Amino acid sequence: MTLYPVSMTRAIGGLVLIEIVFNWPGIGFTLVQAVLSRDFPVVQFVFFLVAAFVIVANFGVDVIYGVIDPRVSVGDD
Repeated sequence: MTLYPVSMTRAIGGLVLIEIVFNWPGIGFTLVQAVLSRDFPVVQFVFFLVAAFVIVANFGVDVIYGVIDPRVSVGDD
């Protein structure tokens, strides 16, 4: 459960490779094209999306982990 966000970042990294190899249009293909054409605003936005996804995934895992394991709590109950 705790490793879910880490595996998702690896999946996004693999997404770039898959989209380039099979020539599929997507965020990975867009990222590579932006890097090759030095389109820095697009590169920054893609990295922002990936970072936001990782933050949301980490937060979701923390919330779900608190529901699954009642020993984990916030505060001095």
